[in-house]
Amino acid sequence: MLSAQTRFDVINVQTLQSPFGSETFSDYRDVIRLASSGLCQWINPINSLISVSDAAGWQQQKVIKENSLTPLRNAWRKHVVDVTAPINFEHIGETIDGVYNLIEIGGPGELDMSGLDSQATNGEHLVAALRAAYRWRNEVPSWSEARDVARCALLRERHADVELCLAGLE
Repeated sequence: MLSAQTRFDVINVQTLQSPFGSETFSDYRDVIRLASSGLCQWINPINSLISVSDAAGWQQQKVIKENSLTPLRNAWRKHVVDVTAPINFEHIGETIDGVYNLIEIGGPGELDMSGLDSQATNGEHLVAALRAAYRWRNEVPSWSEARDVARCALLRERHADVELCLAGLE
């Protein structure tokens, strides 16, 4: 019987070459994503091919990457900044998936938790996002600040047990 096995060792695959250096995949998730995706996800259609041999082409590739991260940055915040968002498995799951997807594609530094207002934040969704990002708390901008916002939001919502909700996040 044959079985598939995922490799967790680090493999560097050069992807883009610029006058300033090259970007590489160095995380095993990137290699797995590259290997398991269709070819069309990694190659531009023939009518939109961009040369990366000059600085303008390199900059255009950077803009494309930045534009692809924008929806991911907004996805995790969708229910966090909606005080009327339902507190159920489906909606909390969307918040957690948004956090994981952004970290997987853009890295923990892309998950910016700054600028959250406790009066306009859903405390339970923010706690879910904080728990999902806990492993990368030292790399996520304003993670500790967001924890304090979550505490204030839960108090504002008159949550039954704020300390229990935040247990393990201190």
